[in-house]
Amino acid sequence: MKKFFIDITRFNADRNLAKYKAIQKHFNLVDNVKDSDYILVLGGDGTLAEQVAKYKDEGKPFFPINGGTVGFHMQNIINSDGSFLSNSLKNIEEDNFQIELMPMIKVEAISDKGEKFEDFAFGDALTERKVPRCMRFNLCIEKEKHPMFCDTNDYLDGDGILMCTPTGSTAYYRNITNSIIPIGTECVGVAPINATVNKHRLNSFILDKKSKLHITLKDVNFRTPRLVLDGKEVENYIPKEITFSLSNRYIKILYLEEFFLHNKSLSYLMS
Repeated sequence: MKKFFIDITRFNADRNLAKYKAIQKHFNLVDNVKDSDYILVLGGDGTLAEQVAKYKDEGKPFFPINGGTVGFHMQNIINSDGSFLSNSLKNIEEDNFQIELMPMIKVEAISDKGEKFEDFAFGDALTERKVPRCMRFNLCIEKEKHPMFCDTNDYLDGDGILMCTPTGSTAYYRNITNSIIPIGTECVGVAPINATVNKHRLNSFILDKKSKLHITLKDVNFRTPRLVLDGKEVENYIPKEITFSLSNRYIKILYLEEFFLHNKSLSYLMS
């Protein structure tokens, strides 16, 4: 069996103790992520996003096991009593996985002090108000042929704006729009958060993989915004300009053949 590394920083002992003991018993665990073949994640979708953010530069595939609630992207292969489902353990021992390539969002920003920032988000990236005042911002959708909303005389007032990958569409984006984007779709979702332009609400929309969303924030020292990647705020940073785009960087997620990643998403879309 290949070597697995597991980070239990967010481990919920009350919920997952039996599952963790089963993992200790049946998996070849190592203490250092650099010595591992795969990174095992026990928890929910939020734990997966956190672990990807923490270990994305290691270049290791992630193997998610559900220890949360819904867990759209987590595999239900270990019961609450620690027993494995069907042929799961056998397939793990035989390294019988299928790989899903999950694209990441590229985030580029310039602060009010001219400081440049660049990083990648696995699920979603957003800018939102940090103070009890609405944000004011311009949007420009940079496309190959026909840019959109690039008139700097038009501005939006609102609580913020979010961009997500199909992977991240099951989280905050779903709560805002009541919809999700199927895994494997080469696009991103954009969800304005209570944003209006000329007193008309701006609804969510989809962008193709070649488009970029450029955001220019107004009066940032008075209408202070913040920048958040996968639920974690970029500390001590007030963005003034932000560009979100779907990158060519992918995260490898391992799934067993008997676990159908799309089932939960399809069930939600059909409910």
